[in-house]
Amino acid sequence: MPRLVVNSSGQRRAWLFLALAPWLLLLWAVVRYRVDVLWGDQWAFVPYVEAFFTGKLRLQHFWLQHQEHRPVFMRLIMLLLALPSGWNVSYEIAANVLLGSGLAAAVFLLARRTVRRVGGLDVGPLIALLSCIVFSLNQYENWIWGWQIQIFLNALGAAGVAILLAHPSAGWRRFILAALCGIVATYSFANGLLVWAIGLLVLVMVSGLRAKEGRWRVALWLVIAGLVYLSYFPGYVRPPCEPPVGWSVMTPFRTFFHGCVYLGGPIVPYAARGAAIAGFLGVALFAASIWWLRRRGVGLPSLAPFVALGCYAIGSAVITALGRSHNGPRQALASRYITFANFLWISEVILLFLVSGFRARSATRETRRVGLAAGFLLVTIAALSVVGSLSGIRGLRDHYNELLLERQEILWPRDEHVLGQLCFQQIDFIRSQVDVLKKYRLSVFRRTSPGIFSRAKLEIAGTIRNADGGPTSGFRLETPDDVGGFAVTDSQGKYALAPSSFQKRYGWTGRVAPWKAGGYVFAPAFKGYVGLATDTRDRDFTARRIRTTADLVRYFYQRLLLRDPEPGAVKSWLNGGVPKDTGSREDAHSAVRAAVRAIVRSLLTSKEYVENRHRPDSDFFVDCFRIYVLRDPTPAEMSDLLRKRRTRSELIGEFERMPEFEKAVDDLFPFDRPRRPQ
Repeated sequence: MPRLVVNSSGQRRAWLFLALAPWLLLLWAVVRYRVDVLWGDQWAFVPYVEAFFTGKLRLQHFWLQHQEHRPVFMRLIMLLLALPSGWNVSYEIAANVLLGSGLAAAVFLLARRTVRRVGGLDVGPLIALLSCIVFSLNQYENWIWGWQIQIFLNALGAAGVAILLAHPSAGWRRFILAALCGIVATYSFANGLLVWAIGLLVLVMVSGLRAKEGRWRVALWLVIAGLVYLSYFPGYVRPPCEPPVGWSVMTPFRTFFHGCVYLGGPIVPYAARGAAIAGFLGVALFAASIWWLRRRGVGLPSLAPFVALGCYAIGSAVITALGRSHNGPRQALASRYITFANFLWISEVILLFLVSGFRARSATRETRRVGLAAGFLLVTIAALSVVGSLSGIRGLRDHYNELLLERQEILWPRDEHVLGQLCFQQIDFIRSQVDVLKKYRLSVFRRTSPGIFSRAKLEIAGTIRNADGGPTSGFRLETPDDVGGFAVTDSQGKYALAPSSFQKRYGWTGRVAPWKAGGYVFAPAFKGYVGLATDTRDRDFTARRIRTTADLVRYFYQRLLLRDPEPGAVKSWLNGGVPKDTGSREDAHSAVRAAVRAIVRSLLTSKEYVENRHRPDSDFFVDCFRIYVLRDPTPAEMSDLLRKRRTRSELIGEFERMPEFEKAVDDLFPFDRPRRPQ
């Protein structure tokens, strides 16, 4: 409960800790659950980045419509963050946290200023409760999705308009800053068009229309708003995601229910009916609190920013219900809307705090009862906010797993239809944009992964044993999806990809695969890591020499495609690729060599190898040496191959004719009598 006395230093530290706790929880969540991959509407920004690299990007491109929005400032920020970082999404997430922290600071200053104006209340518990709402994790999409920079730009702009125009000593400088905040809000998200209405409301409540200066400000505000509207709608196209014209009029209850769910989402984010009840009661309490405070003599200038922010949340709910109610009430609970709906509860909490404060200053029974009721409502809102925020961790974890799966599908494609569903985009569009990322080495395809949230380098360790369980030495562990990572097993078969040679940081995604010259197959073929977060131990492999043609086929798959053959593939190759034995050892060797040539050529020219692995010429040479002659090339051989500049088809033919290739195959299968190897 708020009190008129100042708390002790110990109590102030306790309230400070409670205020910082939600922010610290947020930092932990974004570091733990961030995934460096594009998602959803972020894919629509890939053409902008490509246009920049090709020199075709123009200022008018930033003005283009995206659904109902014209996110000019978001596009500028995303481009400035993507270019120097290789499009590391961590930078966009950091921008979201920074903008959200700025919004919190603005709300805290407003609450402190108002509480001091209305009465000498202790602001500590109020700041702690506001922190739970502003930093709530039930708006997790906005925290870990780089595209949602537009949400926080809009919210910060709307808060700036209300706070600057309602300042007790508001001059023309603050008026200009408020107009700039309005422009940023409008050209970040479509509901920013409402900013000009709430700004007008604040000007009327604070300055009125009687004073000449007040009339000039209102007139100038209307002129600026008109110019913004005139610049926003030319060329506007009605998005296909909107319902048919008249849908909301024909279904008024559904639209009303959608709006209530939208407003109740911050308090009850897990049930549509509960959220609808909370939203309806929240609006009723908002209006009742304003009415009661006006009856107790609180001036309109003090209430103006809260009235404006609450009305902004209600107006956003109305606009969203008109455009999205056909998607059902579950869509109204989307975490991306929580940030806007929060404004209603931020205003409501501050107003209830002021109402409860009158209990300590008044001797009337009615005022004390109302104050107690307000205090009870504050405790209830605080409890529901904490529960709602903690429930957001579950949604955050589910979203994190989806992003990991999407990243895995991009790096190692298996089912492109799954990728399209995860990205909410047409698969043809995603495929073309993935090619752009590969071409310019952006996002998951960049060579280095600098990150704002990078932690200390992590270590991957394990053992390689032979088929009998004994230790192996001299086996090399490599990272085929990255550059420079390797380790070699010691005399006990142990390996450790140490920071000195394997510079993998928190969140790394990739594969670790074993290799040794002479022809070995491994179980498993590789160890995959998605979002590496801790040191990993006991990542063991089993190695055995190639003894049969079935082993040889597995070896080809493991070396070229970094996987084991699909079920039935080995049998298919052996039945169709290895001819029947004839009556001599030479004929048996010739049959195996012919089969090897056919299988290897098929895999080296397969779509999976060519398109998914994207091997440069130097790596292609290494693959050929390991496949055909079971060893790595010498520096002289590599230099010779790179200098001659042969096509890959010519290079394959040259390896097929190498005497060393024939000897390697013959050594694998030293037939003592004519037989077909099994």
